[in-house]
Amino acid sequence: MTSLGVMARASHRFEDHQSVDTGPSDAEPDVLPSFATPGKTYKVTTRDTVVLPCEVNNVGHFLLAWKRGIAILTAGSVKVSPDERFRLVDGYNLEIRDVQTQDAGDYVCQVATLQPLELTHTVEILVPPRIHQVPSGNQVEVKKGSSVTLECRAAGNPVPTITWTRKNNLLPSGEKSFEGSQLQLQHTSRHDAGTYQCTASNGVGQPATKEIQLNVQFPPEIDVEKSWVHTGEGNEAQLVCLVFAEPPAEVVWFKDTLRLASTERRIAEVRGSRNTLIIRKVQSSDFGNYSCLADNNIGKTRQYLELSANNIIIELDNIPSKAFSIDWVIRIISVRISIDTDAILL
Repeated sequence: MTSLGVMARASHRFEDHQSVDTGPSDAEPDVLPSFATPGKTYKVTTRDTVVLPCEVNNVGHFLLAWKRGIAILTAGSVKVSPDERFRLVDGYNLEIRDVQTQDAGDYVCQVATLQPLELTHTVEILVPPRIHQVPSGNQVEVKKGSSVTLECRAAGNPVPTITWTRKNNLLPSGEKSFEGSQLQLQHTSRHDAGTYQCTASNGVGQPATKEIQLNVQFPPEIDVEKSWVHTGEGNEAQLVCLVFAEPPAEVVWFKDTLRLASTERRIAEVRGSRNTLIIRKVQSSDFGNYSCLADNNIGKTRQYLELSANNIIIELDNIPSKAFSIDWVIRIISVRISIDTDAILL
C-alpha cells in the first residue's frame, strides 16, 4: 500500500474516533485519559536527534495521534508522515532524527476523546553562528584623518554576540576587544591600519570568525636614522631614511639639488621601510648635504642628512697660564670651547 493510502486510511480512522456519537455504547469511561508528562520546549542542534514524549494514563481504547499544524504525523501506531526521519519509539513517543532548521515549531500529541486532549511540545533549533555580512573583499580603505566604520553581521540561534579584536595588536582605543556589530574608528592614522577580526559566538558549535584588512592611505612620513653621519675618506658610509607610506612611495636620493643614480660606488638599497644610500670608498667630493624624497599619489615628503669628515684640526695659539681656548675647526661648523686649566688634573 502506498504512503498516500496509509495516510488516507489513518486519517479516516482518526476522524472516526473524533466523531461524536450519542449512543450509549460510546459513553466515555468514568476516568478519562491524562498526560503523564507536561509540554516542554526542546532546544536541539541541527543533525541531532530529539524524542518528544507522549505518555498517557488511562488511555483505554482512545486513539493517540501526533500532529504538526494541520498535518497528521502518526495515528495510533501507524506512521502517516512520509518523512523517514519520523518514527514512534517506546510506545507513542515521537522521534525526529537528523533535525533540520525547518523542523522547528510546535508538535501536538492528541488523545481523541470527545473533547480532544492535547499536549504540545516546542522544538527550537539551535543554529551555530554564521557571519553573512562583512565589507566586500574583506578590505576597507580610508584616507588618513577620516573616520571609518567596520561592520560585521551574523545569523544563528540564539542570536550571536559579535566581538572585535585586532590581530597581533590592541584596538586603536587601547582595549583588547570590543563587543558590538559595528566598530567605529575616528581620525584614522597609519597606526590604525592592520587586520581586524570579528568573531560571532552563541554557545552553539564553534565561533565564526572573519578578518577585515584596514588600509589607511597617507602621504609619506620619513624618519632619518642619523641626520649627521661622520666618516673618513676610503671608508663606507650609510645614509638611512625610514619611509612609511600607503600606497608605497617611490624614494629617490639627492646630493644638494642633483638627483643621484646608482653607480658601482653608490648604491640605493630598499628593505621594507628602510631606504639606505650606501657610499663605498668615500671621497672628499662625497661630503656634503643629502636628502631623500618620498612620493606617492597622496603627497610627497623630503628629509635632509649630512655626510661629513670625522678628521678634526686643533689650533692652539697663545695659551695663557690660567686658561686657554681651543678652536675646533670642523668642516662647515666651528665650535669654540673654553677650558679652565685649574680643572685639569695633570
